Amino acid sequence: MTVRATDWTDARALAWWHGCYTAGSLYRNTFFQSPEWVLTWKRHYVDTHPRREALLLTAEEQGRLIALAPLFLHTRHFGPFRGWRSLHLMGERLAQYPDIVTDAAVPEAVWTAILGYLEDTYPDAWLEIRDALPESTAFGLSGVVAEEGECYLRLPLRGLTPETLETSATDHMRRELSRARNRLATDATWHWEFTTAPDEAVLSALILLNRQRFGSASWFEDAASQSFFLDLCAVAGGESWCAVLRHEGMIVSILMGHTHGDSMLYLLSGMDTQYRSLSPGTMNLGRTIAHAAASGYAYFDFLRGEEAYKREFHPEERLSRHLLRVPPAARFRKHVADSARRLFVRAERKRRNA
Repeated sequence: MTVRATDWTDARALAWWHGCYTAGSLYRNTFFQSPEWVLTWKRHYVDTHPRREALLLTAEEQGRLIALAPLFLHTRHFGPFRGWRSLHLMGERLAQYPDIVTDAAVPEAVWTAILGYLEDTYPDAWLEIRDALPESTAFGLSGVVAEEGECYLRLPLRGLTPETLETSATDHMRRELSRARNRLATDATWHWEFTTAPDEAVLSALILLNRQRFGSASWFEDAASQSFFLDLCAVAGGESWCAVLRHEGMIVSILMGHTHGDSMLYLLSGMDTQYRSLSPGTMNLGRTIAHAAASGYAYFDFLRGEEAYKREFHPEERLSRHLLRVPPAARFRKHVADSARRLFVRAERKRRNA
């Protein structure tokens, strides 16, 4: 197997990537392996970052392209001197299912070749992969240290109906869903709609309501995140969706996510806080899950995070791991980096408590 670095405009590599993603033939087949996601994230969070350098590796076997590794190199300098550097998959911390892009039946062999290339080319850099789930191609790699990661929740939808969605939920959620269903069925002032490839007006309303709902904790408080989000939805097309709940024509709740393969991914929400007592978010969520089941999806994926309302649906739980591989030549620099990080955290804690 041959691994080499290529340019991010490599027409052959991009054509292979688009073809495999569209055909659903990737070993790890989620929206976060799409070229739209990765290239948009690269443009917003790597190309504009002074410490990050984009790196795209190809893996070939007998002349056939079988994998791409979309990575970035993060370097920390102290004046003219390089302190340390680390390698990461594109979309780190923001992508929910980070992984390489491969259609190989045995991804372990691909990783062995990639790791060999990285150690030869960047011997003083360590590799970090955050939030790798058991089905990740990187899970269980040799020489990798695994630490506890995050909780992921998803709801199986096979055979699910609006009635069984209610009966399988907790008592509290069952009452909320029943009340929501009755209100939508009997009160014409309420209207629910589901749209793919949402237009900018709906997306802008989501940003506004998310900020209203979460205040300074909103992801959209950062203008760069707003720009990334709008650009991503523009290129994702029909794989982006919004579920919109209106009262007397006014938007009171929006849910947003992506679809790919057998899963509907739930990513963000926004709510008009004036309607909080009527639980418009629950009204919207129940209707959206029922719509996903009726549309033939196998899972409604709540993605990362174990908020209490998600658990009221009794979803499947999966735990991720943060993976770390430190080559021998990088061990001292990794130790220095960890020590510096601990000092920074202590200084920040002391500053906040002062």
